[in-house]
Amino acid sequence: MTHPQPDRAIALYGTEQPDVVGRTLRAGPMEVEFDNGQLRYLKVGGVEVLRGIGFLVRDENWGTYAPALSNLKIDQRADSFSVSFHAVCKRDDQEIAYDAEIEGTREGNLSFTGTAVPKTDFLTARTGFVVLHPLRGVAGCPMEVEHVDGKVVPGKFPELVDPVQPVLNIRSL
Repeated sequence: MTHPQPDRAIALYGTEQPDVVGRTLRAGPMEVEFDNGQLRYLKVGGVEVLRGIGFLVRDENWGTYAPALSNLKIDQRADSFSVSFHAVCKRDDQEIAYDAEIEGTREGNLSFTGTAVPKTDFLTARTGFVVLHPLRGVAGCPMEVEHVDGKVVPGKFPELVDPVQPVLNIRSL
């Protein structure tokens, strides 16, 4: 397998590390890649609906920890799947652990839960879910946001990737 030259890889991916191909999971009309605790390229009926979803731990400088997974269980059935794992993120004298469960049903429904418990005092800019939407069919399109207080507000997805989170306190989009 050939990899892009370092300068090109950084321009395309933001890193010199080669892109890793994950394990493909299927449930009814849904197909998704499981990659080191994250889901990538979620498609329904062959159409990408999410670029990625993961339970991430960010350090105080917004760096993303690479979790050490253990007790990984993947159960791919004929029309559904389930995944569970334990993850630990640590650096120096800081440590946080989390348990995650992912389930895909034959109807094409997906659930992903994560529960984190710090093992020490732990500095984090954000710990929780990050959802990445695909560009095609989403960038610049209208959206409706339900906030955690129940208020529903119309909005629009940014045309370009926004360095600042464009919507806060989201319950659903």
